[in-house]
Amino acid sequence: MALKFRELEGLAQQREEQWVPDGTPNLYVFCRSSGRMSWVCRITIGGKRTNLTLGTWPDLKADVARQVTSVIKGLVGAGYSAQVIKSALGVTVDPIALQRLVITGRVSDHDAPPTFEEVARDWYENHLKAGLSEGAYKRQVIQQLEDYVFPALGTRPVNQIKRREIVETLKDIWLAKPPSGKKLRGNVERIFDYWAEETGAPKEFVQWQGHDFSMRGMSGLHDAARTGAGHLLSFTGSDTIVAAQYLKQYYAAEGLVAASVPASEHSVMTMGGLEGEFEILDRVLFDVHPTGIVSVVSDSYDFWRVM
Repeated sequence: MALKFRELEGLAQQREEQWVPDGTPNLYVFCRSSGRMSWVCRITIGGKRTNLTLGTWPDLKADVARQVTSVIKGLVGAGYSAQVIKSALGVTVDPIALQRLVITGRVSDHDAPPTFEEVARDWYENHLKAGLSEGAYKRQVIQQLEDYVFPALGTRPVNQIKRREIVETLKDIWLAKPPSGKKLRGNVERIFDYWAEETGAPKEFVQWQGHDFSMRGMSGLHDAARTGAGHLLSFTGSDTIVAAQYLKQYYAAEGLVAASVPASEHSVMTMGGLEGEFEILDRVLFDVHPTGIVSVVSDSYDFWRVM
């Protein structure tokens, strides 16, 4: 029997990290201690078990997650690769649109960037593993990624992951186990450093890729300061001012602790409605900030239209 809405509500209220079978073959709910839950399709592709994150509950309804899982099973049975399916999931979770994207060849193995999990496992196997002695830490590195990071970010294209996604993914372990959260956060940074080196991107830019906007989602200033400080141990971009103050006050941090850039907001970009979005975009880019860096919200209505 598939999970009912009240059962899903109950799982969210338990606030316990666990994998729960939905009752639909291959579909699971990954529950976090924060109450956040993700739909994950666990399926074997090419002899390898693969976790495909479909979306979070309740944003992604149960019936849609089940339909998408059925479509994925059909695509796997027809011989389509994990990368093609992951690429399509990065575009849509509509079952019909997903199937159409894959079958018509609008996404492919070659066009799609690798997922975070693929890069992370490559980093572990080919860069890190040989330099670690046998023992608990060697197993812990990949286990922590599997437990805390892959369920949320594993199927995301590595070049599309936003800082807020990383912060949200690691928030629970940062608050519950700060030392473990610090280690895990450092490994996430090393994975991005590794991929930057592999692809020829300037390594020094990694600390600015993504940005900490997490303060708005924290329970208070103290949580924002602590988690934001953990973030700043590995990165520099942040709008959480209290985190920089926290590090300076309690850890005598000096020099450049955190920095930000001019940025728009959804409220700014939607002031003129859909028809006025481009006019505001032109003003922000060419009148207000004609030079330098500016971060512009582009997904108010249709991200691809803006691109």
